[in-house]
Amino acid sequence: MFGLLRKINLAGLLICGLLLAISAYLQFYEGIAPCPLCVIQRLAILALALVFFVGTLYTHTQTLTLRIHSMVIMIFAGIGAVAAIRQIWLQHLPIDQLPASCGPDLGYILSNFPILQAVQLVFTGTGECAKVSWMFLDLTLPEWALIFFLLFIAISIFQWIRKIKG
Repeated sequence: MFGLLRKINLAGLLICGLLLAISAYLQFYEGIAPCPLCVIQRLAILALALVFFVGTLYTHTQTLTLRIHSMVIMIFAGIGAVAAIRQIWLQHLPIDQLPASCGPDLGYILSNFPILQAVQLVFTGTGECAKVSWMFLDLTLPEWALIFFLLFIAISIFQWIRKIKG
């Protein structure tokens, strides 16, 4: 039982590492700069990697700790999924309905606005978030990210309903 949960967490950690490596490759070698919504998705993946890392090291001996762990996975995957859905929506808007084409970067937004207003500005998105800069198997980056966030949500549901045998 503990072996299965550790294997699932290790798989989640490896998937997150692969996703972060691909995004770094696209940014630094292909020159595709991330928009604010992309940065939010990357931060969610990084947070998930840390949670999966803890889950790989820690043996859940109580149902409560397992449920807390799975809830944290669901929260971070949910945040990433919301950002991905927003970006997918922006990418499918007609050009004349897109928000302003350029806006401040994420660092500027976070350092100059209160947190709630910063979150609102980030999730409003810009025309830059609507640009499709890379596709694989006819899916854009946020579409791929959404698939993996949904996978992580499924993992968290599996861990939530899993009973600790002892």
